[in-house]
Amino acid sequence: MKVEFEKLLRQKRLLAFVLLVMTVVQIYLTFSGAYDTFSGISLDYFWQNDEYRQRKMSQETALVDAQWIADKKAEYQDYIDAHRLSPEEVRERITAKKAEGFEIRYTAEEVLRDPYNFDYAFAILPDEVYQSKKMEEDFLRAYTIYIPLAENPVQYLRDQYDSENAHLEKEQGISYAAYLGYSEAQFSDYQKLIDRIYPEKKLVVGYSLGWDVLCTVMQFLPFTLGMVLIVTLGDLFSGEERTGMVPILRSTKYGRASLLKCKLGAAVTITTVSWILFQLVMLMTIALTYTLRGATCTVLLFNSKPSIYGLNWLTYYLLQCAYSYLGTLVFTLFICCLSSILPLRLSMPLDLTITLLTGIPMNHFCYADQAFDLLDKCRAMMPSQLMAAHPTLQVYQSYAFGNVIIQLSYVTAAAILIESGLLLWFLHCREGEKAT
Repeated sequence: MKVEFEKLLRQKRLLAFVLLVMTVVQIYLTFSGAYDTFSGISLDYFWQNDEYRQRKMSQETALVDAQWIADKKAEYQDYIDAHRLSPEEVRERITAKKAEGFEIRYTAEEVLRDPYNFDYAFAILPDEVYQSKKMEEDFLRAYTIYIPLAENPVQYLRDQYDSENAHLEKEQGISYAAYLGYSEAQFSDYQKLIDRIYPEKKLVVGYSLGWDVLCTVMQFLPFTLGMVLIVTLGDLFSGEERTGMVPILRSTKYGRASLLKCKLGAAVTITTVSWILFQLVMLMTIALTYTLRGATCTVLLFNSKPSIYGLNWLTYYLLQCAYSYLGTLVFTLFICCLSSILPLRLSMPLDLTITLLTGIPMNHFCYADQAFDLLDKCRAMMPSQLMAAHPTLQVYQSYAFGNVIIQLSYVTAAAILIESGLLLWFLHCREGEKAT
């Protein structure tokens, strides 16, 4: 095994490649506004607007309980009192908005009788106030997400589903379940999961963008760590065959049995060290830029739904790490198998091609507004996606085998075990053939 390590670490191209990838990727992914995080915060806007960034980062972690709700409602009343339109302006505004084609189902008198009703905010506030970031971040999220989710999480999730269902039936003539590709058995399983998990969950909110970015960036692992492993391990099994050393090594006392173990041991060690290094670099980078505050905050996705399992950010990240690390080992075994049957000039381009084609982030998992079709189900089990571990614990996705429903998290765990076993068996058989 020492010899195998020395051969791997002597590659100057490895060290240069690792440093280049780690530096460029960390800078880009940490500061780029090329994607939105789960919470829907544009990183581009976050870094360009100093006032917004400071206000966002000053938010404290808080449990959304009765006291929090009462304080938020009092704050909103003060906000309304400071910016509300006069009665005459309210009447004129409603009349003007109806003339512009806005569907307003309440009258000016109803608004004036109950000015603190959040449903009337559109009518009682000037446009520049209603559309402000403070309104969106401090009150819109509180009244439309945090408060109903804290008071009755099961009903909130059902209302969201019913709203989407009504919209799709009106616009496309299909149910939301059919749109997502759910069978009746899958929809029933989804409802049971919500009923079992959410009555016991407490909603915690606050600034948690660092964890949000950290978990989001995990989906790019196939294009960072994956590339490093391909370059590092691509020649692990084909090197001796290329140099004609296989017959000599196999003729030694322990050549047949120990060589495979040593190579796999070196591959697993390099993979583990690289994976840990990547996580440490990400943790340090994000801690210095976004901070790692808000670890106990509830995971809220882009579409305002909480993680289907009701996890906080720290738990979510640790579970994602477990899936990712085991998935990375599967990815490594896949590289070793290709290295065993193909020369480097063929195995490395094939590894890169497969990774590029299958490692593309499955973004619709974040939004949960697209069907989880057969192609997605197959792609989710590829080694590159197992490494990313991106969708496993977010929204509800499952595999239906008749009336037997298995959630994605369990299928992913089973895929890791089965693929690892098959790849190890293949390597054992392949190296045994070489020995003869």
